[in-house]
Amino acid sequence: MAALLVGDVGGTGTRLAVAGQDGTLSAVTEYRNDDFGSFADLLAGYCSELRATAVALPQRCVLAVAGPVRDNAVQMTNRGWHLDAAELAARCSLAKVQIVNDFAALAWATLYFDATDLDWLSAPRADANAAKVVLGPGTGLGVAALVPDGDNWTAVVGEGGHVTLPATTDEEAQVIAALRERYGHCSAERLLSGPGLTNLACALGYGEHPPEVVGQWIADDNARGRHTVTVFAELLATVASDLALTFDARGGVYLGGGILPRLGRAFPTAAFQTRFACKGRYSSLLAELPVARIVRPFPAFAGLPHLPQR
Repeated sequence: MAALLVGDVGGTGTRLAVAGQDGTLSAVTEYRNDDFGSFADLLAGYCSELRATAVALPQRCVLAVAGPVRDNAVQMTNRGWHLDAAELAARCSLAKVQIVNDFAALAWATLYFDATDLDWLSAPRADANAAKVVLGPGTGLGVAALVPDGDNWTAVVGEGGHVTLPATTDEEAQVIAALRERYGHCSAERLLSGPGLTNLACALGYGEHPPEVVGQWIADDNARGRHTVTVFAELLATVASDLALTFDARGGVYLGGGILPRLGRAFPTAAFQTRFACKGRYSSLLAELPVARIVRPFPAFAGLPHLPQR
C-alpha cells in the first residue's frame, strides 16, 4: 500500500496527515475550518506546507467528510462547503482524490482497532464476523454500519442523524415537542450533537445559554448539568439501540464523535446502558450486545487506508 494523504473533515475542524505504508501517521495537522474560506484553500495550504518539508507528498488522497457523498463530491450539511474530488486534485496537483462519508471511514476503522482504542461499556463479546454499527455526536450526528458481504465487508451509510427522534418518557416527549415547535421537525441531531446539548438544556427549562456555559455545568457536576447530560445519554442510547436492532449488530456498537471525549467521566454510563437495553421483548438481546466508546485519537484514519478504491 503506497503512502496516502488522509483527511477527516468535520463541521468545525479538519485533520490532515500522511499515512505510511504500514499505517503510521506523520505530518498530522489540525485546522479550524472558520480560518478558511473553502476546503480547497485549506488543503492547498497543507500541501504547500508539506512540499516545503522532508515529508513526501503522496499523490493519492482520501478524505472522510461529514455529509452525503454523491459522484465523488459532497455538500457539507453543517458547513457551507462544497468539495469536489476532481477540482481538489487539480487545485493541489494530486493524481487522485477520493471522498467518502466520515462515518463510512469510521465503520471500516472498527476492523483495525486494537484493545487500547476502545473503552468497553459492557463486556467485549463482539462477534468478529457480524455486523457492526457506529454513531457519534459531534457538530452533527453521524451514523453508519459495516456489514459482512461474503468474504468482504460493505459500509452502509446515509443521513441517519436526521431521522425523527423518538421519545421514551413524558419529559422527552415535552422536549421533542418544544424542538418541533421551534424547528418544525426534531431530528436526532437536533439534540444529539454539540449544538444539541444547548438545545436540550433550553428545552429542559434552563434557558438559552452558549455551549461553554452548558459544558461548564456538566464539568461542575451541578444539578442542571447532570440532568442535561443524563437525558442526552438516554436519548443517545435509544438511537443506538434502534440502530443495533436494525442491523443485528452482534459485531458491536461503537460510539464516536467529538462530544463524548469532551464529556469524559461526566458521561453517565449506567443511564446509557439501562436505556440501551430498554426494548421490551428484545431487552435481553440488547443487554448482551457489546458497546464501546472509541478513544483512539483520529479514529477515522485507521479506516481510510483500507477503503475500497473508486
